[in-house]
This record gives sequence, C-alpha cells and structure tokens, in this order.
Amino acid sequence: MKKSEASEFREIVNAIFEVFDKQLSATALKIWWQTLKKHDLHTIKLAMRFHVEHSKFSPKPADILEAIKQSDGRPNADEAWSIAIKASDEAETVIWNDDIAEAWGVALTLIQEGDKVAGRMAFKSAYDRIVEKHRDQGIPVNWMPSIGHDSEARKDVINSAVTKGLLTQAHPLPQLEDIDEEKRQENIQRIKDMVKGIGEIK
Repeated sequence: MKKSEASEFREIVNAIFEVFDKQLSATALKIWWQTLKKHDLHTIKLAMRFHVEHSKFSPKPADILEAIKQSDGRPNADEAWSIAIKASDEAETVIWNDDIAEAWGVALTLIQEGDKVAGRMAFKSAYDRIVEKHRDQGIPVNWMPSIGHDSEARKDVINSAVTKGLLTQAHPLPQLEDIDEEKRQENIQRIKDMVKGIGEIK
C-alpha cells in the first residue's frame, strides 16, 4: 500500500471491527499497517470481505494474510498446469498469469523433450514456490493473454476472460480481427523471451 492510502486502510480496519462490535487502539492499528502494508489495498479489501463472509470472529492480521491466499485469484498448481499445458499448442490462445508463465519456463525444456510427466512435476513444484514468493512479496496476480493462431477460438477465450473479470476492456488486448501471421509470431516470441533463461528455482 501507499502511504497515501493509510487513512482509507484505517477506515476499513475500523469498519471491520465495528461489524464484530470491537474497537482497535491506535497502537494496534499501527501493527495492522506494518503487517499488511506490503499488499495492495484492493487485495486487502477482498481479503477483509472474505473473512467477514467466512468467520464469526474478529480478525487478526494473520487471518487476513491467510484470507489473501484464499481470495487473491491464484489457481492451485493442478489448475495452473491445466492452463499452462495449452501453451504447448501454438493454435491455442491461453489466458495465464505471471506465476504460471514463470513456472512454465522451468518446465518448458522437459515438455519440448516429450517428458510430460517430469514436466508436470517440475511445473507444479516451481509454481508453488513462485506463488509463495509472490504472495510474501505482496505481488498481486496479473492475468494476460498468450495469443494462438486459431482466430475463432481466440475470440471466445478472450471474451470469456473478460466476462470472468480476468481481463478488462482497459486491458491492452490485441485486435482480434486483425492479427496476421507476423503478429502471431511476435506474440509467440514474446512468450519465449519471457521464459528464456529461467532455470530451476533454488
């Protein structure tokens, strides 16, 4: 969070405690701020709402940190793999995020060698570490399209992602009707560049 958001954050925390007929001291609010400030305010709002909807008790900072994990929109490793494996087909348009793309880079060599089982294991192991790292750093999930050359399927995939809220009309989406072969190759190369040089995470 930005320092300029401290006032709104304070109002949100106080409002949550009012829901549970509780009050926080100024010192306690400082502890809340120090614990959660690495996360963006929107993510914290979602986590606060998640807690209110799923708990009868007033939250502790650790409860909100756990709620962030539950409500940040990141798929689990198996769900992420089912998304990532589609990237091996250049016809497929895939809506994935930075975590999935980075883990895919770790597994890519094994996939290209035809060892799908080892690739899946490497992907899932890397993905869990990457997600944990990004959550600890307060990095929100960032969804993006990887464009395939099947134009009809591409439209459906992107429209579905917009409907689900993964992408928005403000997102820098490609011009669906005008993607030619040169543009398609540019998108493929962009993904290759993204994962190039990513080795096994220590």
